[in-house]
Amino acid sequence: MLVAASLQLKAQDYFRQLTFGGSVGATKALAGATTHKNDIAFSGNIGYYPTPYFNFTFEEQGGKLVGSPAAATLYKNKKTFVNNYLSFAFGANISVGSFYDNPEDGLHKYISPFYFGGGLGIINDRVTRLDQLTLQTVDVPAHMNFILPLKIGYEFTAATRDEIPVLKVDLAFSFNFTGRGIDGYYDQSPLAIYFYTYTSVGLKYAIRVGPPQRRLNIDD
Repeated sequence: MLVAASLQLKAQDYFRQLTFGGSVGATKALAGATTHKNDIAFSGNIGYYPTPYFNFTFEEQGGKLVGSPAAATLYKNKKTFVNNYLSFAFGANISVGSFYDNPEDGLHKYISPFYFGGGLGIINDRVTRLDQLTLQTVDVPAHMNFILPLKIGYEFTAATRDEIPVLKVDLAFSFNFTGRGIDGYYDQSPLAIYFYTYTSVGLKYAIRVGPPQRRLNIDD
């Protein structure tokens, strides 16, 4: 009870931090199939916050991407696939608090946790697909692609009354652009754009690093 009473929900804190956490969420592959289905993925991550509103993150993500044909287009597109993928990406995120750091404003604590960011990584695709000629299931040899994640989110920080970070709750949505092949069909059309989305809820354990950092104000 004493520990619970000492926690406050903060948008950000004033310490450098290391975080260790994970997330769970829904994936949707936008590839060659005409029906884009949701499936599930999990991730683990390590983060470093040199300032309250900026962080570097390394993330490992694993899950499933699926697609199937729509009945109306079955005669010309039978693409069906399941991709049990594993990805690794390094990224950086910056929050609205970096541009609007005015704690005396009542709106600050509500809007400063919004963030956006991007990164670069690799994805290992392990695809099983339907051969459109023989209608047999085919295991595609595992292959790797570069991945470009673009992310938006909203992150709360729970801290003690002394502003020491404890936990972070991360609500996030990412577009993950990849090379051809996440569906196993390798469409050569120049108009073919492959990416998948990941909508997630995450929890991070935060560790204070170093002494408190002094906030820089315009009036200083």
